Amino acid sequence: MPTRSLQSTNLLQPASELNRLARVRQRKLLLWAFLIAIVAALMFITAQGEALFPLVVVGGVAMLIVGWCAPNSMALITLASACLFELTISLSFKWPRTDQVPLFWNCNTIVQRYAGMTSFHAIPVSPYEILMIVAFASFVLHVVMKHDGTTRVGGQFRFIAAFMVCVSIAFVNGVSSGGVFTTASFEVRSLAYFMFAYLMAMNTKLPAGKLVSSMLWVTAICVALKAIQATLRYYGELHGSTIPEVGIGSHEESFFFNIFMIQYFVLWLANLEPRLRTFMIVLMPLVLWMDLVNQRRAATAALIIVMPAIMAMSYVAFANRRKLITSVLIGMAVVSAVYFPVFWNKTGTLAQPARAVKSQFTPDARDLSSNVYRDAEDANIYATLQESPIIGYGYGKYFLTPVHMIDLSKIDPLIHVIPHNSILWIWMRTGTIGYFFFWLMCAAVVIAGGQTCRDRHCGPLDRVTGIYATVVLMMLLIFGLLDMQLANIRDMLFTGLWIGALAYVRHCANVDTTPEPEPEPEAHPSKPAFSLEEWRRRSGKRASGKGVAV
Repeated sequence: MPTRSLQSTNLLQPASELNRLARVRQRKLLLWAFLIAIVAALMFITAQGEALFPLVVVGGVAMLIVGWCAPNSMALITLASACLFELTISLSFKWPRTDQVPLFWNCNTIVQRYAGMTSFHAIPVSPYEILMIVAFASFVLHVVMKHDGTTRVGGQFRFIAAFMVCVSIAFVNGVSSGGVFTTASFEVRSLAYFMFAYLMAMNTKLPAGKLVSSMLWVTAICVALKAIQATLRYYGELHGSTIPEVGIGSHEESFFFNIFMIQYFVLWLANLEPRLRTFMIVLMPLVLWMDLVNQRRAATAALIIVMPAIMAMSYVAFANRRKLITSVLIGMAVVSAVYFPVFWNKTGTLAQPARAVKSQFTPDARDLSSNVYRDAEDANIYATLQESPIIGYGYGKYFLTPVHMIDLSKIDPLIHVIPHNSILWIWMRTGTIGYFFFWLMCAAVVIAGGQTCRDRHCGPLDRVTGIYATVVLMMLLIFGLLDMQLANIRDMLFTGLWIGALAYVRHCANVDTTPEPEPEPEAHPSKPAFSLEEWRRRSGKRASGKGVAV
């Protein structure tokens, strides 16, 4: 009877071989799951004639497989998703329909809308949250099984964690005092996403330079695709016009269009990534024009306000480009001195930046109506804050309305839950304690960005990251002051990822520059300090002084 060598059994196989076989079995299992999902989708399409829902399911399964097998890719997947996919169920446009990709929708809404099961309420989470859970479980399993203790949190995490503790307290406070659990969950979702996005970028296995370069490319490509989509929509479907109060897309689209322009400007000042800049400058006219056409004065105001910060930080970060930066600053001042007087009283797309500034002083009828509503809304937020100024009013409840406001609940059912001024929204919900930690968190990011610009151990791309992450946060805060963007999942994911990238860059710079401790001299117990003969000779001399022979 032939015998089998013991070395061929699993018990005596090396650990690396066992891990390889386990990965192969895992991939086969996941491949079968993907194939089964495709077959089920084809059967659903044949039976129901509806293609979008099964395609969404197949795409979700594919993303789960990627999230499980490659959890470190989640940062780039999240970045692309935040740039591409809207939150609203429908913007009433025909094609292209990125707003119909339900990555950030509630799973109950997806099943009710596409499967026709109107009473389905079993999965109150979004596909993206399921994807995050799977990726997190895979990451933890990887750390535990491989004993990889390289989990990082970064220097800013303690401030983010302190703020999130305040948010958690406000959540419990609101739900326990009459708030609706689902409403409270919706409110805090963007803040939780911000923290998880930070940790995803912070714990990537990519080198810092590779991560930043990849994020810059993903951002540029995805925002360029959105600009092309908006152009097709504007000229092909709307025939060169816009929809009142809608423009040509969601509010946050202007945030990303601004990001595209800022990214190119910072890279140009730093003279980095020439291929990326070439790609961006080709698409720049579309991005700029669609940003103006979308008519978001909050985004325009945010872009104007952050430009001095970009110039100041770039002047500190790139000493060899200071003459260029000074020339650009003078040129911007000259152009502004000509542009604003010429377009101050004009209307139209080209006058949008002037209108954004003018509306703060002498608004037209439309802007005046919006300003009056927001002033009344702010007064109501302050009145609600007085109910519990220390720990906050809590999440999940309508804010008080002692000052009359126009009822817009038919347009936005949560208009009395999440106000336009999301900075005051943070204060109202978390109280003065939470508001303090919120600004402490923001200050920590700004300080980290400034330190990166001045750190001689940081390279040019690291300094670009410091400028970019700081300016993204500043623009989010300005945009959030005017247009509820701190409650927007897409903006918060994007900002959290870039702040995490900044923390990762600083972590790598500190690790690379930390002097290694000098190795202690190794002890050699098997090698005596001197030979046996030498020991006998020395012992004999000591003993001979006492008259003892050795």
